[in-house]
Amino acid sequence: MRQDFLVVDTEGSKELSEIAIFDQGGKLIYEAFTQGHPNNTCIRQNLKTLREITTDVTVLAGGVGQIAPKPLVCHYAKHDAGVLKYSFQKAGVPWPHFTFICTCDLSRQHFPNMAGYGLDYLSKSLNLKVKGKRFNSAQAHTARYDAEFTYHLYNKIVEHQQREVTRADLRQTSNPFSSSRVDTPFQDHVDLSEVYQSEFEFLKSILKDVKADRNQQSKA
Repeated sequence: MRQDFLVVDTEGSKELSEIAIFDQGGKLIYEAFTQGHPNNTCIRQNLKTLREITTDVTVLAGGVGQIAPKPLVCHYAKHDAGVLKYSFQKAGVPWPHFTFICTCDLSRQHFPNMAGYGLDYLSKSLNLKVKGKRFNSAQAHTARYDAEFTYHLYNKIVEHQQREVTRADLRQTSNPFSSSRVDTPFQDHVDLSEVYQSEFEFLKSILKDVKADRNQQSKA
């Protein structure tokens, strides 16, 4: 039902320091730290140049050539978009013109009147869990941790949205029994064949027997 997407979290106030990407199925498919960034002097693994990271993101999102890249789901997407745009420009890698889906904005729309819309507060309020554990503020602001909770938040929003659509459809559907009138028990009324059809036919045959009987009694 949903289009293919990637969930992304970036860290860095202006230039990208780290990034994590989860696919539509909730699997971590990419994690990297920017080589030479002041925040990563103690990092020893997944270090890549800014050009390597931005190129990898382009490929993972499918934004090569004339193909439109997959939408990027982020929490407070304005921040992530700014970090990525600056980093692509600094690395000299063409900007793929990503479409961003913001779980912060969607939460405001679907969960109005919340006390806050930070990832921390929403994850705790909506009882989101990763590997059976609730959001831990001490682990926040690392790309992998935030991206995984953003993935679960997005799924929660989509589920809520689908329920809203279902309720709206039900409200617009007329009640088939609202204007029904049964004058006698022998009238024929349309029934859905997939709903207890065999039971319906059995009951109908009994009613026909009753109708045909002089004393209107069942022989069953």
